[in-house]
Amino acid sequence: MAIYIEITKISKQEHIGFYHVFTKHGGNTEFYIGIDKQNKKIYCYFEKDFSDIIRIIDCNDPNERVGTLPGVDSGIISRVIGKAFKVFKLDEYPQYLDYCA
Repeated sequence: MAIYIEITKISKQEHIGFYHVFTKHGGNTEFYIGIDKQNKKIYCYFEKDFSDIIRIIDCNDPNERVGTLPGVDSGIISRVIGKAFKVFKLDEYPQYLDYCA
């Protein structure tokens, strides 16, 4: 079965790029992430206004676990984090980080 995860940049504020994540794999899944290059952290949100952080993933910590988000398949979140992790090595925040397999 094919998996397509749409990851689209919404905005950038200082050193954080904000993205909308959507997939129909395993039901409609929708959430948002903030990729903080300066602090190497990934923030997860359910609301588009980014007001309520659900989870913070510290990519500086080698013992950090991806974990789960309520209602989000662990396979989806791990793939999204993998794509987000690549942004730390880039000079920019790409418009799209989509995942397809």
